[in-house]
Amino acid sequence: MCLDTINTSADEDVIGLAITCIGHIARIYKKIDTALVTPVLERKRQDIRFSGRVEDALDDITIFVKNNSYH
Repeated sequence: MCLDTINTSADEDVIGLAITCIGHIARIYKKIDTALVTPVLERKRQDIRFSGRVEDALDDITIFVKNNSYH
């Protein structure tokens, strides 16, 4: 759902919230499909409007997800 929202929503606030939620999912559940979420986050990182939130989400993945493929 978060990835669909990031890819399809026209609302910047909703996209930003979906990015933040990905980080929360990684932090709370300690697992996430990095092969699925990383490409989407990397695309949004190029957009200055979302780069800070993307960095936070990627940091959460790096810190909290064991055996993640993102470094």
